Amino acid sequence: MISSIALAPFASSLLPELNEGAASKFGKTWQAINELRQSLAYEAPSHLLLIAPQTQRHNYPCGLAQNETYMVGLQKLGGAELPEKIKGDLAAAHRLKEKLESLNMLSLETRELSLLENIGLHLFWPTVKKMRLMPLVIRPTAGAKLYTWGHLVGNALADLAEKIAVLGLIELSFPAGYMLKNLAAKCDQKIIEALKTNEPKKIIRSLTLEYGAVKDGSREVVLFMMGLTQNLPGRWEILSNETIAGQRTITARWLWRN
Repeated sequence: MISSIALAPFASSLLPELNEGAASKFGKTWQAINELRQSLAYEAPSHLLLIAPQTQRHNYPCGLAQNETYMVGLQKLGGAELPEKIKGDLAAAHRLKEKLESLNMLSLETRELSLLENIGLHLFWPTVKKMRLMPLVIRPTAGAKLYTWGHLVGNALADLAEKIAVLGLIELSFPAGYMLKNLAAKCDQKIIEALKTNEPKKIIRSLTLEYGAVKDGSREVVLFMMGLTQNLPGRWEILSNETIAGQRTITARWLWRN
């Protein structure tokens, strides 16, 4: 079952370990992250499904890591701390794959966490430390397919006995040439409006046609997450919306309706 759903940035500039004073520089985002941390601590989910853009080639729509243990650290970014461990759950990974077996849309793999997954986990450390981690990456494709994939994964998660928190990692616009940067900013605004109104049609077209060459995985994660919440009672709430190191970042959560 799904206990909570949220979107958070994976900007390394947010981490106090790498950027002294980050919490005060980016106050709105850190306040939002602290709200999400408190919610996670209160809900006490047993598992964390961490959804990130794909960083490697993948033949299936989604790839789910199935390690017994994951090392979480920031050494690749110059962090001095020794890596810590977080447990996985092979049995839960296989049960999720079985739910989606007939659709041929999920592969299981053993791999290290990507850099952006490490950053995302550090933002919520140590709150997530005792959860069982299920890292999921999604393959870039047309917008309508991403929405459908999210819907199918959401249905499968609802049938699992585990209490699962779902966290999608995103960044929106990024520094680029003048034309591309303006185009990216327009798409970012459409994504924010789509979340506020819970209308995915507003960004399906922008992902497949308008955004073109500067499309990136974060936008795809947003559409996947909107598909995941398709049949759930509630709405998206934007907790923060600010520019960090030249990149637009948002933090959002799904507000359940009783």
